[in-house]
Amino acid sequence: LTSRYMLPRWALRTTGRQIRFCSTGTISPASIYKARVARQDITEDAYQLRALQTLDRVWDKAVTYNAPSVKAPSAAPAQKSGGGFFSSLFSGSDSPPSTTSSRKASPPKGMYMYGGVGCGKSMLMDIFYDSIPHNKKRRVHFHRFMLDIHRKLWEMKRKHGKNAPATPTIAAEIAQDISILCFDEFHVDDVGDAMLLAHLFDLLWNTHGVVVVATSNCKPDELYWDGFQRDAFLPFIDLLRDFCHIHDMDADTDYRLVEKSSSGTYFTPLNSETSAALDNLWKRLLGDKVASNRMLEVFGRTMNVERATTGKTALARFTFDELCDRPLSSADYNALAKAFHTVFIEDIPVLSVQRVDALTRFTWLIDELYEHNVKLIATAAAEPLQLVDYEQEAPADWDRQQAELMDSLGQANRTSAHSGESKMFAVGRCQSRLMEMQTPTYLAKQHQSSSTHNAL
Repeated sequence: LTSRYMLPRWALRTTGRQIRFCSTGTISPASIYKARVARQDITEDAYQLRALQTLDRVWDKAVTYNAPSVKAPSAAPAQKSGGGFFSSLFSGSDSPPSTTSSRKASPPKGMYMYGGVGCGKSMLMDIFYDSIPHNKKRRVHFHRFMLDIHRKLWEMKRKHGKNAPATPTIAAEIAQDISILCFDEFHVDDVGDAMLLAHLFDLLWNTHGVVVVATSNCKPDELYWDGFQRDAFLPFIDLLRDFCHIHDMDADTDYRLVEKSSSGTYFTPLNSETSAALDNLWKRLLGDKVASNRMLEVFGRTMNVERATTGKTALARFTFDELCDRPLSSADYNALAKAFHTVFIEDIPVLSVQRVDALTRFTWLIDELYEHNVKLIATAAAEPLQLVDYEQEAPADWDRQQAELMDSLGQANRTSAHSGESKMFAVGRCQSRLMEMQTPTYLAKQHQSSSTHNAL
């Protein structure tokens, strides 16, 4: 067997279990998982096996599913209507369309897996993704997906006017290339995203029949909890339940913390010895190259990187303050992650929830580096699990500070809406990812610079 979607020969020799094929000759996610267990690549987990029972049912139908053909709507402006920014997201309508409209498509039900960090949900989704034998699929971090949607909305309204049917056009463009859409880290904490989701996914599901498989840390009913104008978001939760099996991973083991690191990429504490170790590694990887100033384009503006190289294994070096104590956004960190194979960060302090801006930016940064498989080399005041001081309570005006932070970045209408408790969950994910990024398994991954595996 030579296809990447088929079980390799070693698995056929070692599983000793029944292997499930579909009519296309591809192999089910559960069979791939069991083969990896037999090879001792992963440890069998009862919670993951339970999730695979549902995921296999999704796969059974999705692997032979033919989505309906797509007819893109005209980009000509619709009849002018009032309502301001949010109504413009709904293509000239004052409110999102009803989710009880007659369905034009009946896609197979997808899956929404939620649970704590490191429980294996992203690994299971990746197995599912790799088991689909065609190319009309995408796997993308949800936050990056929404950044791209907002960019497309901005470009279309700039070109055709604010009353253009931007959302239907974008949904059709997505469906032309994608029939199976896999989201990692589905998380809604932005009012602009929340107001858009019901309309966008009504189109993707009901009109175009896109199958969605997603992972999240949140139960569906807890998405956008306490968010501004949450009533307008609730139809999306109804749609999610209609078009996805909802599965609680309910696991208590973070497998990213199990593998120990001996790679020497994270140096602590902050002193002359660890600083020298990072300098030596920088010089060794730099070789005969010369680090110089490099400019990156981000949404029509430029971002200056003072110490950087070019090429397939491009390096960049920053201090923590240069990255997290400046008005940078997720889009900036996304551009960095795409541009650089390896990123050096000096002098990461112990972070306090009292420093909302720096802590938030740091979680954004690590999320982007992790999703692009960027190699991180850093000096820090403490190990990842001790890097955040939880003894200090989140400030009472956490949400206001978050809103001011987003506003200062010029991200119009992209206002934080989640409580401090939910934000701290993102901090825990960040710490777990910092641990994983030190492991040989992570360091062996290929840098995702502009792969279609991670982009629309």
